[in-house]
Amino acid sequence: MRIVLLYNELDKDPVRHVWRQLRGPGVIPWFAGEQIDAFGDLYDQIGAQIAQADAVVFFIGDKGLGKFQRNIELGSSLWRHRTSAGTFAIIVVAMSATAQIPPELAEFPQIDFDPVQAPATLAASIRRLAVPGVVA
Repeated sequence: MRIVLLYNELDKDPVRHVWRQLRGPGVIPWFAGEQIDAFGDLYDQIGAQIAQADAVVFFIGDKGLGKFQRNIELGSSLWRHRTSAGTFAIIVVAMSATAQIPPELAEFPQIDFDPVQAPATLAASIRRLAVPGVVA
């Protein structure tokens, strides 16, 4: 299962910890902070990862969506979801009690997560929700 982690640059460090916990048998997480090709086109790389993924996880912190989340990742993910016949999951992670979830993401499963919480707990929840066709 391929899972793409989408985050505001300001939330990079806690997402990196979750990425490390997600790696393992049967799960291929993609985290731009570690896996982006510095010589390739950023827009193309992100779009290609979303196109190949089984699920995306939007991490939303106090600062809301980042530039790439809003301008590239959100539209690409919603399009992929609408055209995938139920084989592509979108998961939203609220990283704080004050995180403002965009209306476009309100219909998708949400996990409340405090970055101080164990990343392994969040990773287990993401694995469970990322199975295509599962409705939380």
